[in-house]
Amino acid sequence: MTRTAVSHAAAPLVAVLAAAAASAACGTEPEARDPVTDTAVVAPPPAPSPAVISIQHERDFELTGDTTSESVRVVGTGNSYDSLDVRLEIRARDGTILYVDRWSSLLYFVYEPRAQFSDAEVLRRVRAHLQRLVHDSSYFDPRTGGQRRPIFQIDRDQVAYSVAERDWRDAHEVADTTELAPEAHNEIHARNASAERVAGLVSELNAMPVFTYYAGGEANYTIAWSPSERRFFTIRACC
Repeated sequence: MTRTAVSHAAAPLVAVLAAAAASAACGTEPEARDPVTDTAVVAPPPAPSPAVISIQHERDFELTGDTTSESVRVVGTGNSYDSLDVRLEIRARDGTILYVDRWSSLLYFVYEPRAQFSDAEVLRRVRAHLQRLVHDSSYFDPRTGGQRRPIFQIDRDQVAYSVAERDWRDAHEVADTTELAPEAHNEIHARNASAERVAGLVSELNAMPVFTYYAGGEANYTIAWSPSERRFFTIRACC
């Protein structure tokens, strides 16, 4: 009878080799170990993602003159109240987007000392700005009487620019809802809109409901729907 002597010092090595062979046979990798401490190396857990902020406001206004209300929707999303991506949409009842604009909530602090505000105050200010976008003060309908405030007055030069923009978009097949590059604005400024067409639009738009909104900094916009051209025109852009 043949005996195989196995020393106690060699036993752990045999066990390790046997475990490695079994692991290889099963098609799995042996667990990584630290050669100094002989303990399993565990990767640290991933850092938690910042909480996503989402603010939404929606309200119906009758803007196209057909007695059917359109939906004005405001959505602000991001990881910080002073850098939210703000999107304003006006949609028809069938869901068609009639108008869209986007900006950063950081623009609300262009002329305010952001660094001096607490996070709670930044939150309060941004929420107030976004809620104001669907407030009664954003809307005016001349058909109901009442006095047209200065911000709702029509700027003929602005209408002329809007006409030139419409022509540029048509010529380049760019949708009204697509944001324009800076060089596109330069080309639009170089266009000459028809004085007769501008005069006709001013007369038409003057009788339509208007919507105004503040996008931060000096960006105050007032828009009105043209039934003849089936789109919104900016009738005023002011500080």
